Amino acid sequence: MGTQYYETYFKLVNWALKDKNATAVVTSSTFPEAHYRTYQPEDFMRRYMWPNSALPCTTALINAATKASNNRFSVQSVENHAAHYPRTLREWGRRLEANVTMDTMAKRYPGLRDPAAFETFKRKWRYLFAYAGAGFAKGYISCHMLTFYKVWPESSFFFRLNANAELNIVEWDACPV
Repeated sequence: MGTQYYETYFKLVNWALKDKNATAVVTSSTFPEAHYRTYQPEDFMRRYMWPNSALPCTTALINAATKASNNRFSVQSVENHAAHYPRTLREWGRRLEANVTMDTMAKRYPGLRDPAAFETFKRKWRYLFAYAGAGFAKGYISCHMLTFYKVWPESSFFFRLNANAELNIVEWDACPV
């Protein structure tokens, strides 16, 4: 999805989860922080595979989740699975070649009955697997799994230093946010 929809996505996740003790796990291909830009020019992926999409960085996802949930999503973990993705993509490519036939695809997508259209379809996927595999292998793109825990305000508290630098435990309801 495009960067303009990250908060909307997390608002829907927030709405769909129960009000307390809920967990959301989000997996996304990502750009490393140093390569991330909200504007991403059109390339093969954005033109042919996922139009109008953009790869987020983990910070963009965490910020969107925090804002969309009114600070109720707490990050529990962030895992980078990029090291495993080149192998995963090679396996997907192997399965594409072994299992995807014109006959099976044409049943659901009649436009793929044409041999040229079917070959174009498969070439796009072959290219995607090779292109993405190289990006993951070289560290240009990553794959992160973020786990958020939804806290319930009435059972939560936060710490605040008062004017005398004394630590106070404050109930969530008194939180000025």
